[in-house]
Amino acid sequence: MKYRSNLDNALSNIDLNIKEQTRIAIAGRTGSGKSSLTLAIMRIVEGNNGNIMIDGVDISKIKIKTLRKLITIIP
Repeated sequence: MKYRSNLDNALSNIDLNIKEQTRIAIAGRTGSGKSSLTLAIMRIVEGNNGNIMIDGVDISKIKIKTLRKLITIIP
């Protein structure tokens, strides 16, 4: 994921598997990618390669409105 085409990747080489019906917390230092990951999952910023799968479904194939209704993020 990039914020602009002329910038370096904000996220890269992430491989994360979470069991269904699981709640997780993402913590880390400033600049570690927590907000960028959230923006990518919610498709506020689109990825430039790779994909994000939820329950075997590529989130880029889901209507944004539907996706955002199904995910809860508490900042």
